[in-house]
Amino acid sequence: MMSTTKHESIFVHNGVETATRSMPALSAQKLRGICKNKSSRNVFLTTVSMVVLKKYDLLANDCVCQPVTNKSHELYDNVFEIKIPEHLDITFAGLLFHIKDCFQQHTLKKMEECELTPLIYLAGYNDIALNNVSCSSLSVCFEEKDDDLLIHINYVTQLYRPELITFLIESFEAIFTVICDNPKIMLNELDTVSKEQMTLFSIFNRTEALEKEHSLIEQFADIVQSKPQDTALIFEDVKYSYMELNDAADNFASYLSDSGVQFGEVVPILLPRSEKFIISMLAILKLGCAYLPLDLDFPEERITYILRNCKAKHIVSDFESDHMQGMSLIKYAIGTPTFEGESLRSVPVENLAYVIYTSGSTGKPKGVCISNKAVSNFIHAVVSEIHLKENMNILSLTTVSFDIFVLESLLPLLSGMTLVLAASEDGRDLNRICSLIDKYDVNLIQTTPTRMKSLINDTYFTDVIHKVDYILIGGEPVSAQLINDVLHYTDAQIFNMYGPTETTVWSTMQRMDNRKKVNIGKPIANTKVMILDSYNKVMPIGAKGEICISGSGLFSGYLYNEALTKSKIVHLKNEHFEDDFYRTGDMGRWGIDGEIECFGRLDNQVKVRGYRIELEEIEEALRTYEEIKDAVVTTSENTGGESYLEAYLVGSTQLRTDELIEYVSRILPKYMIPSRFYRIESVPLTPNLKIDRKALKGDIQKQLLYSYQREEPKNEIESLLLDAWKEELGTEHIGLEDNFFAIGGTSLKAIQLTSNLFSNFEISGNLLFEYPTIRQLAAQVKYKKENITDYLFTQKEYAHQLLKSRTSKQPLYSMQMQEYNEKISAFQQTSNLNVRNLYKNILLTGSTGYFGLHLLNRLLKEDAQEIFLLIRSQDGIDNSERLDQKYAYYFKDEPPVSSYANIHIISGDITQDNLGMDEQTYSQFAQSIDCVIHAAALVSHYGSYNNFFMNNVQGTSNTIKFAQQDKQKFICYISTQGMGTKLRSPLKRGIFTEFDVISEVEADNYYLQTKAEAENLVREAGGPYMIFRLGTLFSNSGTKVIPHNSKNLAAYRLLNAFKSLGIIPDLPVPLQDFSFVNNVVEAFLQLYNVTDLNNQTFHLSSNVPVLISELSEIMRDQQTEMEMFGSQDFFGEIQQRYLNKEKISYITDLLAFFHISKFFTDRESLFTSTILHNLGFEWERLDKNNFLI
Repeated sequence: MMSTTKHESIFVHNGVETATRSMPALSAQKLRGICKNKSSRNVFLTTVSMVVLKKYDLLANDCVCQPVTNKSHELYDNVFEIKIPEHLDITFAGLLFHIKDCFQQHTLKKMEECELTPLIYLAGYNDIALNNVSCSSLSVCFEEKDDDLLIHINYVTQLYRPELITFLIESFEAIFTVICDNPKIMLNELDTVSKEQMTLFSIFNRTEALEKEHSLIEQFADIVQSKPQDTALIFEDVKYSYMELNDAADNFASYLSDSGVQFGEVVPILLPRSEKFIISMLAILKLGCAYLPLDLDFPEERITYILRNCKAKHIVSDFESDHMQGMSLIKYAIGTPTFEGESLRSVPVENLAYVIYTSGSTGKPKGVCISNKAVSNFIHAVVSEIHLKENMNILSLTTVSFDIFVLESLLPLLSGMTLVLAASEDGRDLNRICSLIDKYDVNLIQTTPTRMKSLINDTYFTDVIHKVDYILIGGEPVSAQLINDVLHYTDAQIFNMYGPTETTVWSTMQRMDNRKKVNIGKPIANTKVMILDSYNKVMPIGAKGEICISGSGLFSGYLYNEALTKSKIVHLKNEHFEDDFYRTGDMGRWGIDGEIECFGRLDNQVKVRGYRIELEEIEEALRTYEEIKDAVVTTSENTGGESYLEAYLVGSTQLRTDELIEYVSRILPKYMIPSRFYRIESVPLTPNLKIDRKALKGDIQKQLLYSYQREEPKNEIESLLLDAWKEELGTEHIGLEDNFFAIGGTSLKAIQLTSNLFSNFEISGNLLFEYPTIRQLAAQVKYKKENITDYLFTQKEYAHQLLKSRTSKQPLYSMQMQEYNEKISAFQQTSNLNVRNLYKNILLTGSTGYFGLHLLNRLLKEDAQEIFLLIRSQDGIDNSERLDQKYAYYFKDEPPVSSYANIHIISGDITQDNLGMDEQTYSQFAQSIDCVIHAAALVSHYGSYNNFFMNNVQGTSNTIKFAQQDKQKFICYISTQGMGTKLRSPLKRGIFTEFDVISEVEADNYYLQTKAEAENLVREAGGPYMIFRLGTLFSNSGTKVIPHNSKNLAAYRLLNAFKSLGIIPDLPVPLQDFSFVNNVVEAFLQLYNVTDLNNQTFHLSSNVPVLISELSEIMRDQQTEMEMFGSQDFFGEIQQRYLNKEKISYITDLLAFFHISKFFTDRESLFTSTILHNLGFEWERLDKNNFLI
């Protein structure tokens, strides 16, 4: 027992901790006055608990459970669920009556069904004893002990941190006290946070720093005076000293003044990115005005709207346009100075410095007004936090209309540094960016994660990045993997920056290294951050809410939109501070370390490629199109994890992508144009009559829109490819630049199309995935008329050589087999198969796959083991429900997986850092797991190498890292025997054994290549492991249930092709790795925990193979007409049917199989089978009674 506070104690047992505290005596006395009996006190305390747990977002489906007695009154394994209303805009008394009704009308459930649902009860009520209830992941028990009321919180340490539980108990005490004083209090008026936490928040926000009392231009003047000849700006190799830049700004300010610009105006700048733009900014600031940056790439309609909305009287630009009507155009020019810099009118720090228009939720952009004071505080806070010094060089790459351009322009000029300004075209040229860094010894760069991903993949950049001292990354979420990738090439200090435009560029920052979890850090100087709920109440530490920001960087409001400004501001007052806070719309939470985690948008504002976008603005633009009645825009992610926009449209059946893009391009900038357009009949709604955006990603009927072909094919190859695409996709509306997978193509269709093209093209299976447009693919394929004829001739030769080798009197592979048998014998003499390891906590990846589900079925019968299932989440689908559905397909008569007490379902992703878990959960699992069975993989013969690499190689690397974290864990890696048949250089011997290590696999099969790479990672990691290479898995011989996706599996497609065509080759080729899945699982379980088998590789496939000729007999016995052809005649028959287009889909399945398979390497599994025999296991033979086709 370890004491933590005066009233609190913590008891630890078997991964479950119990924290206990006494509730205030006066409040406990009031409770007994309100509730006269134990039953009513149980309801009261349950209701209080639900309020607190909801505040902390700890309620699964807004429910808690209460244990009930059973007939024996001994084991309390039954519960009933109680659901809390979604909104807490009622009194506590009202909620109390609601919960009381739930007690009277309930349905019993088993305890294990509610494993992740908090359990709440009052000890002694209904004869339930304090320690006689099995613990769920979180349980709250109240105990009446004499006059004291104790609260006991039991929690699984793998899921909850002790600090969170301490805060939870503090909140219980605070809310319990308030409610006992006033049971009629409105729940949305409750303060969840204790006084101790409010003090802690005050400490987290202790960012007070001395502020500059002068305007931006006065600070610039000080720099000019102190270092007049130092370089201030470099643009296109021309250097401008501070004095020269100041003189130019004075001259242009004079010209602006003479042109009628008056103090306090908002002056738009529409100029190319150049020294003129910087001088114009400074000149406008000198006049006490605010500049409004406009991007030349903006559509005319957007520029027109902004100019009208800002009510500008003057605009600085080099060209005239219709959208400038009603305002005075001032072309950039240098006038004769009428005043010196020191004679300029003094500018109050409250005056606006700039106005930047950002995406608007009303469908129109809104002007964010930022003062001199806000910019000044931001600049000096960043300089101080990062420890920047004069004479540093800062590279400016960002578009001028993006608020982070302020850091790249005003910050260096007001800090005595040099601004290296990249031209617009430079910012899009990686070589030019690198050249600028290299040439001018750039010390600091600022970029979005998306741009950094591009930079880090450029060898020139990785060569020059070592010159950079500081890298600021922000504008969208950044991954730990990207940080690690950058740190691989540089020792620069890297900072993750966060902040909305409304609080002046960046408001929080965190220095990153490869040991830290990515978060947004702490507030900068003179900035406060609070996390609020939807009722403007402060959320406790560890609880998620809306990130709200106040301080010197707070904006002055939206230009001419006071109502919108008020809606975004919340006024907070407590004993520690009183201030206005901006509601960011981002969800976040405080950590115990005073750093903030950000979890994305609460509303429909998103960030795509670093740009903040209000989806409603895009929807509004789309709705103005004549043939569109309604529009909804969402985001999706591609296979590389990058976000893109999708539009769902209600409107005419004649909608065309090319016309839509052309139209919205006049209204929206390029980064706001959706990548995909779908037509839907109506917008789906939730029960609350809100747009159901998740439903759009589901099974709703939708039609992907296409462009009409505009450009004719340039050559015969493009023309042939276009015809093939039209036939496969069933549409005429295909352009030469359309992405196959964006216009309805799937992996299966890609395989089918490749097989069809194979008749007249030399094309490999992965080519379409790497070059998905007709124009790209045409440049890669080679036209070869009647390619299929040559290919089938080659297959005949293969078959002929195979027959010759099989009928030869010379024993096959005699020397190789002798060497193989000697290794087996040597191993048997030194191994002991009787000693086994006991694994109590097993982590299984790939549990929703075919092998994983059958392995899970067997592991469920091992009661002594705790099984943790790492499952990747899918939009709108509960992981437990998805797993249960898949499991029920194969084991329909067995209980669902989620009902087992020893099964723990964890959301995660092997391709991500920390396996997709938060750092706390990851660390806790790393300490408890002692065996990892890594069965997750991307299994396909075709696809993009990046997809295969991320899942099979990166996923395995991340899993190995987990296995090495804190304590060494045993790894069982599930691999494939297939790699033995696709060697780039044939083995010297013709067999592939368990002792063979594959270093290179033929490049056109990325699945096999990446599995071989992953095997080698496991071997090289240095920890204990076993590698299990599986053969081809067939049905369960007991249940006879075939894989649910059998239509997509090459082996089953081959059998169905034989069956449908009614022909089969008479080849002495055994189905040597075709095995029943339940046999393979049993073999695995016989081997995986035998101590002396560590660091060995096994071939899990039947040693009693069936010849193709025997397979034909089984098929005949199952009423399938089958004609057997000799090898030469078989391939001739295939060619004739292919040319006649007879059952072409089945022919292409056969071609795909023969293209994937080679006959020359026999896969041997004698080593594995010998050990299994010694352990008492024998393989089951494939026959007509246990195998269904």
